Amino acid sequence: MQEPGRHGGVAMESSASADSPGVPQSDEALGLDLWVGFDGQRQHGRRVGVDPQAAQLRWSVEGDEKLIPLEQVRYVQLAEADAESRPLRPFWLRWRDGMELRGNGLVRSADHSGLRLDVDLGEGVEHWFAPCASIADLSFEPRSRAANLSARTTHPGGVQVLNSASGLHAYLDAFLSGHRPEYGASEIISVEQWREQVGPGEDTEQAIGYAGRFGLPLVNLLALPPEAAAVALISPQMARRQRALPLCLHGNLLVVAVADPTRSDALNSLDFMTNHRVLLVLAQARDLRAALARSYDRSEDLGIIQQLGLNRTQRLDEKESAREAERLSREQPVVRLVSEMLADAVSRRASDIHLRPQSDELSMLYRIDGLLVPVRRFDRALMPALIGRLKVIGGMNIAEHRIPQDGRCSFVIEDGRAVDLRLSIVPTIHGESLVVRLLDTQFGLRDLAGLGLDAATDRRLRELLSHAQGLFLVTGPTGSGKSTTLYAALLEVRQQAVNVLTVEDPVEYHIDGVQQVQVNRAAGLTFARALRNFLRHDPDVVMVGEIRDHETAEIAVESALTGHLVLSTLHTNSAATTITRLLDLELPPFLLQSTLLGIFAQRLARRNCPDCLVEEAVSESVREALQVQPQEQFYRGQGCAHCDGLGVRGRMVVGELLTITPQLRALITANASAQQIHDMALTQGMQSLTAHAVEQARAGRIALSEAYRLRVD
Repeated sequence: MQEPGRHGGVAMESSASADSPGVPQSDEALGLDLWVGFDGQRQHGRRVGVDPQAAQLRWSVEGDEKLIPLEQVRYVQLAEADAESRPLRPFWLRWRDGMELRGNGLVRSADHSGLRLDVDLGEGVEHWFAPCASIADLSFEPRSRAANLSARTTHPGGVQVLNSASGLHAYLDAFLSGHRPEYGASEIISVEQWREQVGPGEDTEQAIGYAGRFGLPLVNLLALPPEAAAVALISPQMARRQRALPLCLHGNLLVVAVADPTRSDALNSLDFMTNHRVLLVLAQARDLRAALARSYDRSEDLGIIQQLGLNRTQRLDEKESAREAERLSREQPVVRLVSEMLADAVSRRASDIHLRPQSDELSMLYRIDGLLVPVRRFDRALMPALIGRLKVIGGMNIAEHRIPQDGRCSFVIEDGRAVDLRLSIVPTIHGESLVVRLLDTQFGLRDLAGLGLDAATDRRLRELLSHAQGLFLVTGPTGSGKSTTLYAALLEVRQQAVNVLTVEDPVEYHIDGVQQVQVNRAAGLTFARALRNFLRHDPDVVMVGEIRDHETAEIAVESALTGHLVLSTLHTNSAATTITRLLDLELPPFLLQSTLLGIFAQRLARRNCPDCLVEEAVSESVREALQVQPQEQFYRGQGCAHCDGLGVRGRMVVGELLTITPQLRALITANASAQQIHDMALTQGMQSLTAHAVEQARAGRIALSEAYRLRVD
């Protein structure tokens, strides 16, 4: 790579101070070259400006103004008076196209848009702005690596446990000097004592395992409160994102407590963001989450409360409360806080955000891969502002606090992708509880191949969907992924030259080439009414979001009878009980015999994280219930950096596909027995949902305990 040096940037007059992040907003620039794009071209520019909201760089060439997206700008050379006095360190910079640069430098400041760097490539110190959008990796030496810690600092008794601030500083003195640390009697405890202090559990044993593997000390965060100077070096957003708590400064060493020392991306980020050498200590994951909340949540909340001018003791009447909530919902700190919350949830693959009011705080949890994960706790004084802001963007009545409300909107994240939001508010004794469902098409909308079905089930399912007429149902309880499978089926039939119409409540994913109708009960547009009109709209395939009542079920069956392929969902526990449920909706048995093609009953199973598999200890009762042999081995994820410590990463479909054969049609009578239908389907080759789940556990994809949780028979 040709080093850009002084020919690769734009020198700009800077009216900003050395400590202010981002690119100066001056329009006056010197006439040096700008390195634009990833093709190595350089273009001469005279006037330069930056539009941070549009993420564009503006410059003029002989009066002709042009725009460049920041993601295509390697760096901009800033005109600064003097370099900072801090020493430069060797660094390595790689852009997204793979081009690299090595030199000496330091990070002056950083924000979400980019980094301000002092760089010396051998011709003197230059001052750069490098947009985050174009950087793939940036690291400074010496890099923080847990494996670099010397074994000579390890306690002779094995894994070292630090139980006081003085013990921690003795350890740091020893690390810098290379001598064995000298401790007082109360400054270090045994691993067994540490286990008793923090409590048993998988995260406790994981921390002990990492300590033995890397020679890192364990700490009890209740006995080692972080120093304010160290906490101030890392922003709350960065600390939560990297799951790292700064404990103290010792010379140029910044001691950071983590639960997983293998996250090299986090270590490198902390290293150059703080301009300190980062030294790791290990904490239990639960204690770390609690300590992060103690260190950052309250202080951050108090700052926002002061900015908003809130009186925590003032009580307002109903009319004043509505006006105050409306004012707060428009305040910039509240808008930013809600936007960061939504963006963070999307980045962590959360399907839902829960805001739960309690007597003295507002708890926020994410549902990730089916598990509710505590994220942070807000001061209760912020509850009207946060709930009010979400009401506003969801189109709900901000003054109404007595009845449940539903809302919806779209949210655009940094990469330009739109995420649909479905909001639900329920009044509780402590205030309004809110749940936000995140519908991200990048993760939610899949084709049949993306469902993870076995080859035989996938083939039979495609055969059913190739029919020109009939009724195909996807069933399961709430949250079992029925809509995802139904959309996958819709993508399959869309490949044919057919007219596809859907009626949904709500329309979760927009699909090109499919005419989708949103239910509007206030206007009288129900599932049944839409279906009646669909039959005059020349459809080939009709999708009904859900069959809920006799009228909708009757029209759906009649549509299938008159030459249409009808896809829909139903809330039942198994494929066989779906038939008895349809009979309970007073559908004539002969209509079901003539129209029903097949039923797919499903659940969502949490996948094992492939990066932290360990052998699963299975109780005898579980083995007996699932009919597995005592010598069979099963695996589960124990939790690591790749899965947020959950042990699971992503979910997969397990289910049973019941295909209606002549023998099964004969059992669809007014007195049909679900058990008889199920037994007949098994004799004709159907794999039960429970058997499918156990098969996935044998393959190591899910834990056997997960198969036991999902069992149906």
